[in-house]
Amino acid sequence: MIGLNSCDSRGGSGTFTRATGGAYEVIVVMDKADWDTNAGTALREELTAPLPYLLQDESSMRYTYVRPDLFNGMFTYVRNILIVKIDKTLYTKVSLLTEPDKWARGQSVLFLHAPDVEMLETYLTENERIIVNHFTKIEMARTADFLRETYSSVVMNQVKDMFGITLNAPSDILKSKTGDNCLWFSNDAIEGRMDILVYSFP
Repeated sequence: MIGLNSCDSRGGSGTFTRATGGAYEVIVVMDKADWDTNAGTALREELTAPLPYLLQDESSMRYTYVRPDLFNGMFTYVRNILIVKIDKTLYTKVSLLTEPDKWARGQSVLFLHAPDVEMLETYLTENERIIVNHFTKIEMARTADFLRETYSSVVMNQVKDMFGITLNAPSDILKSKTGDNCLWFSNDAIEGRMDILVYSFP
């Protein structure tokens, strides 16, 4: 049975350092010989698969490849890390383990183990988006935690007044318009524009 299990994260040596890196960015640590196989291709396709439901293609994740012998220093503080190890003398099946806060606070490290590249490629094919979904869930939780502390009072107050609910939106969303059972908000940015439409219907 192949599962996604949690390791005990206590005792990480770098847990006093806050994780670095941008949202939806991941460091991939893997032997170069394995990275250049079909398993490496399958892994790259998994990470860069288009996000669903968008009108234009946009990669699910942005990745940086690092050889194991170069994985040290600042690399170990990145917020999302995927460490892949293929060794038939150590493993008899594919396993995916997660360890939060291993080297830094707010960090998620995934360990992907396999006995050979063929089994790893099969696993990634049969478990589509398993890695992307894990990191996406983590990123969504990070965003939710941040928005609980820092949010737009404009959105919060108007949505609460009209609909009686709370909505924690990014703090730079300050422009608004009111309609019939409808609220529109925007950060009105030239780049990185965000708009939120809140409305009700029977």
